[in-house]
Amino acid sequence: MDEEALYTIVGGLKPMSSGFQSIQIQTGLPRWTLADAETAVREIGSKRQEDLTSEEKVRLSQSKQTLERRDALTRADQTRVILAHWRCGDELFADLQHFARQFDGKRFLDALVISRPRLRHALSEKADFFSRWGITVNSHPLEVVYGIDTDETSARFAGYGYLFGYPDHAVRFLFKPQMKRYSAVNLSQEISFRSQRLRGRRTILFMQFLRDIWKTMQIKH
Repeated sequence: MDEEALYTIVGGLKPMSSGFQSIQIQTGLPRWTLADAETAVREIGSKRQEDLTSEEKVRLSQSKQTLERRDALTRADQTRVILAHWRCGDELFADLQHFARQFDGKRFLDALVISRPRLRHALSEKADFFSRWGITVNSHPLEVVYGIDTDETSARFAGYGYLFGYPDHAVRFLFKPQMKRYSAVNLSQEISFRSQRLRGRRTILFMQFLRDIWKTMQIKH
């Protein structure tokens, strides 16, 4: 909260900031009840690894996943309760966003904070762009976020770009259809090249934008 999120909370420079709290949830359903999982971890977990049978290793692993899922859901619920108090009248909206895409059997949840006035300004200024999702200035903040996140085209990256508060030239770079074919290495090279052409405060903001999108591509796409 001492970095880019302040651009949203103080002054509303960015319509949205996210990622200052992240949670991972296993997408597979638990194979054990919580009671059975706690028993297995207590009894089998006390043994040395080399003394465990194959069945015990599998059960212990599955039981730990069951408990990790419970703990992650508990953290998510606690985070939602905390973020519900981030309001400042009607100026701010804060909640958890669960990403539509999963990675390696996990779904990612990110805390986000949105400046409602800045979001409404962005939606009004780019009304034609956001109209593809049926989004208007009166759309709920999460409706805006989920409309963008579930898009299967490169418009998803451009939509996140506008939410992160970056200028048209940066968003156009991400809106290219070939953006979907970028690998982490290619984007890293592009970031390095473009950083040499930008200076000062704009460099910091633009680089943060690219890091936000890179994170989205690597983990949540």
